[in-house]
Amino acid sequence: MNRTIAILVLLLAGAGLVAAAGAEPGQRVLPFGSDLAGDQKLPLPWGVSLVGYWQDHGYDLTDLTASSALDPRIAQVAGMVDPAQIDVENEVAQVGVKGDVWLLPFLNVSALLGYVDGQTDIDFGALRRQAAAGTCACSTAQELLALLDAGLDMDYSGFLYGGGATLAWGVGPVFGALNGIATWAALEDEASVRAYIVRPIVGVRVDCFTLWTGAMYQDAEERHKGSLQVPGLGTVSYDVKLDEKEPWNWIVGAGYSFSEQWSLSVEGGFGERTQCEAALARRF
Repeated sequence: MNRTIAILVLLLAGAGLVAAAGAEPGQRVLPFGSDLAGDQKLPLPWGVSLVGYWQDHGYDLTDLTASSALDPRIAQVAGMVDPAQIDVENEVAQVGVKGDVWLLPFLNVSALLGYVDGQTDIDFGALRRQAAAGTCACSTAQELLALLDAGLDMDYSGFLYGGGATLAWGVGPVFGALNGIATWAALEDEASVRAYIVRPIVGVRVDCFTLWTGAMYQDAEERHKGSLQVPGLGTVSYDVKLDEKEPWNWIVGAGYSFSEQWSLSVEGGFGERTQCEAALARRF
């Protein structure tokens, strides 16, 4: 993943060097092959954006292991947990800076660096009720109940980095785009988050306004390792793996161009996953 980001950064820097070396004063070099766009008006090639993002979505628990030095049965108990009975919710906020460049009239590449702050809550409610009622079909109901009462609420924060590419087309005021993004987070403790995102959209430009709608596919994965104190069990170590619960949702967005250089956009997502993104962009 570090290699991917390095390639994107080098690609951006290389395009800049080519443009600077070959351009006459006042001459616009990027995007390459601008004549392919015909009479279509192209945006300024370089962009820097301040981006804020918030998201609330669910995860599926794919793996849970736990161990305790005081009670080795905890590992067995954790193996009895049915992932289908677990409710996992994640809320995350991000702020970052994105740099992008139109290399071709239909191809934009970007790199992102930011900061992420999130919280993942694992609710063992259904299993806790089964254990309390003695219907968990295991001989270690009390140990299971003690473990589930502890719960898992994991707060995390750290630096976010990633990159992406956009394929775009337009006919008059109508346009379409397919955007792909990959991000990773370097988090505190033994935690990691990565996400792959694909966004197909269609939209229209009317004067200074831009409106669009589409869908967003997100394949997110979290992993957390840590320990918690459980009464009667002492220190319980855990390793949790989580995957996106519902990959697809709908999105709508709107943008306003103050000038050829400055623009503001807002996008919202709804369905099983809700999110909101705002970006202030400056183009060169």
